[in-house]
Amino acid sequence: MGKTLIVGLGNNILSDDGAGLLIAREVYSRVKSEHVDFIESSYAGWRCIDFFPGYEKIIIIDVICDDKRQPGDCFKMDLPATIPLHRQSSHNVGFLEMLELARQTGMITAGEIVVYAVAARTIYEFSEQISEQILSRVPGILSEIIKNEFSGITQDGGQLYA
Repeated sequence: MGKTLIVGLGNNILSDDGAGLLIAREVYSRVKSEHVDFIESSYAGWRCIDFFPGYEKIIIIDVICDDKRQPGDCFKMDLPATIPLHRQSSHNVGFLEMLELARQTGMITAGEIVVYAVAARTIYEFSEQISEQILSRVPGILSEIIKNEFSGITQDGGQLYA
């Protein structure tokens, strides 16, 4: 079994933006396995790729500002096999473009990259509090991610996720 990396992205002082960190921490604490590592970061883009080499699977959990979804809605992003690159410069490279460039240059060799996005509306206000709308959805989000990504890994006193 290859190593899996859980990556929590966000910022604890920008209100709901901290939810990606919280959820990733909780997933890791429930899964705890010698085959699973965890990092959290408030970095974006290129600053994240240094964490990724050596893993077979990478699970990224982040918050996105989305007016079309309800706060706390969590969805697995469908990443295309190849992400189009349209940049003339490395400045302002988005997260998905960074992943693609890292894949194309061999900096990421993971066979599977999974991104879970949690919808939010309040990610630019200074606050260490995550909204109740999102906090109330965290147990369901945890169950979904663990069921989808870690079936078969023993945790919590020997229970097996199925």
